[in-house]
Parts: sequence; C-alpha cells; structure tokens
Amino acid sequence: MAKAPAKKTRPAKRADLGAPIESYLAKLNGEVRAICDELVSLIRAAAPEATSELKWGMPVFSTKGIVCYFRAQSDYVRFGFAQGAELDDPDDKLEGEGESHHIKLRHTEDIDKKRLTSWLKAALKAANA
Repeated sequence: MAKAPAKKTRPAKRADLGAPIESYLAKLNGEVRAICDELVSLIRAAAPEATSELKWGMPVFSTKGIVCYFRAQSDYVRFGFAQGAELDDPDDKLEGEGESHHIKLRHTEDIDKKRLTSWLKAALKAANA
C-alpha cells in the first residue's frame, strides 16, 4: 500500500508579529540606531496616518497597504518600499528586483530627507490606491 504524502505544514507565526517597533529599536546601538531613529521621525512626518508594527522581524509602516519598512544590519540600514519599482529614481539609488526596492544607509548623513520624503509620499499614495 502506498504511503500517503506528508502534509505540508505552515511555519509558525513569529512571536513578535504585530509588536510595537520600539522593542526592535531598543535592541539597536550606535549609527544604525541613529539612522533608524531618523527614519522613524521622517516616516511619521511624511505619512502620519501610517501605522507601525513588526512584521517579518522588522518595522513595517502601513495604511491600506505597506508603505515602507526598514531592517538594521550590522553596518547599514536597509530602507525599502513595497512599491519601490514605481518610484522615480533618476540617480539609480534604489536597489532590488521585482516590486520592492530599497536603499542602504550607512550613516545618518546618507539620509537625503528631501528625496526620502518624496519617495515616502509616492509610496503612501501607492499604498492607498
């Protein structure tokens, strides 16, 4: 008699799913913490209606859809947009393939507030479409 195929199981939900982003930020130090703090301020100013929570182990900001996210690495912060492929990027600053694109920020001086605010507003419009 043939053995029944094994049932596929879904991975368990992350324990931090939906948690406040402050728990994520509290674990960071140095330059990456400073970058993340600046990003949070910038995001909240440009998209005050966006809510924040941890998803996939990183801070995610959403309205009707995902606006942006960031993930701290040891020496940079990846700041990304769910609809990044649609953003105007004449200087090719964004990296990635598919829909989601990101920029790597290594220092607080790398934060171009004007450009990031422009991308955030465009991403907010896309998330609300």
